[in-house]
Amino acid sequence: MRGLIRVVGAVAAVAVLMGALLVVAGPRVVAMWQPEVQRRLSAALGTDVYWVADPTQEQWCLTAVMPAGGLLTLRGPHHRWRHPQGDLVVHNVNIGPVTVSTTARWDARWTLWPPGLAGTITTTGSTVNRQTVGETAGAWRMSARGVTVSDLAFGARWRLSGSAGWMPPYPVNLVLDAEEADAARIAALIEPGKSPLAGGIVQGRVALTGTLDAPRLRGTLAARHGKLGATAFETADVQFEGEGTVIRFTDTQLRQPGAIVVVEGFLDVTKLGTPTVFQDMRLTAQPAPPATARMALHRPAEETS
Repeated sequence: MRGLIRVVGAVAAVAVLMGALLVVAGPRVVAMWQPEVQRRLSAALGTDVYWVADPTQEQWCLTAVMPAGGLLTLRGPHHRWRHPQGDLVVHNVNIGPVTVSTTARWDARWTLWPPGLAGTITTTGSTVNRQTVGETAGAWRMSARGVTVSDLAFGARWRLSGSAGWMPPYPVNLVLDAEEADAARIAALIEPGKSPLAGGIVQGRVALTGTLDAPRLRGTLAARHGKLGATAFETADVQFEGEGTVIRFTDTQLRQPGAIVVVEGFLDVTKLGTPTVFQDMRLTAQPAPPATARMALHRPAEETS
């Protein structure tokens, strides 16, 4: 994940600046400096970066080969450098167990304060592990320190806001909101063909803070008609905190007919997809408290004469 943010951020920033250079300096100067720029970018990003020649000289195109597999390509018109726009093409980029492909159309403008670029982004043809997913749309701002996103929607059920830096120690401050989202759908995307480890219709918020080397996670979710492992529930209240790869459950309960299941312990996300993923969690069933009797008070009807 850290490598992906570094590569995407650096390639995007450099590509936009090079788009301006293509207009100001002219094709001949760019052609003269192209090998040196390519060499320095490759060394800085720790990956192969190369230009794709455009015979018409109407487009700039910069491609980076991801170390974990896949390609990132930035492209856009030369003449739009004052109001840059273009495409970010993600072709089978591997992020852990997930392979992502999409074409993101971005449109931007230069801002004097805060200095940087601001614009919008929309995607088409997005897939995760070669399964079609809802498209992404939202606003973003890019500066020398990092990128900020505002109300970035993933389909109709997930929204992301916050910031991520691409300078050490790579700080993150992101909030993901879920609105009637299907958790089983996410699990099926990550592990196609396998029975989901968890499911249900989810609503709530998850916050990611800290740095990419030391992330901190905090979440509050409400779910219904789902399951956790082999335990089904009608409703659930889930609260958790995490540091690094370990997520610890706090004040989490699953409600079943006639029983409440208290969830304690922790989960290591590095074990997702393995038989031992729940080995550090304890589920304790307790009888549900009797329903509180509610008395309806009725005012006697007034007698009519």
